[in-house]
Amino acid sequence: METALWQYFLVLLLCSVAQAQAPEHGNIYWADRFPGKDLGEKVNNAIAAAAGGVIRIPAGQFAYSTPIKINKNIRLEGSGKTTLVSASATSDQIDILPGANYATIADLGLYTEGRIKPTSGAGIRVDASFVRISDVTVWNQYDGIVSQGPQNLEIEDCDIRAVHDEISVNGTLNVTITQSKLYSGGASSTGLRLTRAGGIWLTDVDIFNGLHGVVFDPPAGAVVGQVLAKGVAVDSASGDGIVVTGSGTVFHVDFSDSWTAGSTQGNGISFQNANTNGFSWRGGFIRGNHLNGAYIRAGTSIQVIGTQVSANGQRNATHDNKYGIRIGPGAKNVRISECFLGPTGNDNATQTYGVFMDSGASDFLQIIGNIDTGDTKGLVADYSKGKHKVISGNLPE
Repeated sequence: METALWQYFLVLLLCSVAQAQAPEHGNIYWADRFPGKDLGEKVNNAIAAAAGGVIRIPAGQFAYSTPIKINKNIRLEGSGKTTLVSASATSDQIDILPGANYATIADLGLYTEGRIKPTSGAGIRVDASFVRISDVTVWNQYDGIVSQGPQNLEIEDCDIRAVHDEISVNGTLNVTITQSKLYSGGASSTGLRLTRAGGIWLTDVDIFNGLHGVVFDPPAGAVVGQVLAKGVAVDSASGDGIVVTGSGTVFHVDFSDSWTAGSTQGNGISFQNANTNGFSWRGGFIRGNHLNGAYIRAGTSIQVIGTQVSANGQRNATHDNKYGIRIGPGAKNVRISECFLGPTGNDNATQTYGVFMDSGASDFLQIIGNIDTGDTKGLVADYSKGKHKVISGNLPE
């Protein structure tokens, strides 16, 4: 009896060890061992044969022209430095199709041949739920990652440099983007485009170059809402750094400890959507932009709190659009409070006013508790016609 019991526990222990050493998705299938004219076809044949598990690609660089199609819960991963080089200017490199819920892509480099200028397609297109993309590089693709799946996409530790959009979200709820670099590969590109999206969490995301950093662009009847962003850096856009546009609804957006800076032709933040309702910018800084730090043309319930708004109007030779924050006639329920308005550190005094309110119907305005650190003409210029406003507690230099 004691021997049988000992043998039972030994078998149980060995099973436990085997389970602990087993890969996340079960069996490993080496893609290069399957038939196919190129690597893409080999991977697709491996996926067809796999009952879940891991499709692993050896280290090295592989040219291919057959798009990879993932239609089940598998993990596609490289081995060390694994680079896939596409010869197509128009195809998606990897499609995660409906039915591939819980799929993972990890440790891969995706490129389009340098001599090819992509005109459509994505490095990875996601049309499934609970998908994870980790440690992936996408360079010289038209779009980097395009998400159109129903829900739950996680992107972490990725480096994306695309011609058009680095990441585009159109129809997905619950998207997490962490510790990633969205460095534009094209003059007309956008780092992150949100068209139909909700439950977006951005943390430690660096967005550099391109036309815009982040664009909120819901069409009529669509929404982009419940966006939390922390530690997001939007830098050196050629146009507006962050754009709130479209004719749908943008709501419940909060940026904290972030910056939008160095736009060479535009504003740090440009509010153009009249259906914006609830947008907060807290802490961080808005500085060194070509035009205004923030231009609030339209929208409701917009606030900038505890922020350094400095050295905007850098390269504008005209006398307008040189303000820290400009409030247009279409804005309502706007609060600017507890900000440093003017140069800080080694900044130049290029802002004419910290806050400038255009003539017009903007109303329900609070400009309270701010400090002027050296705007050339003053802290506040108020030409608004609204009857409900509080401008108080601001300290001129």
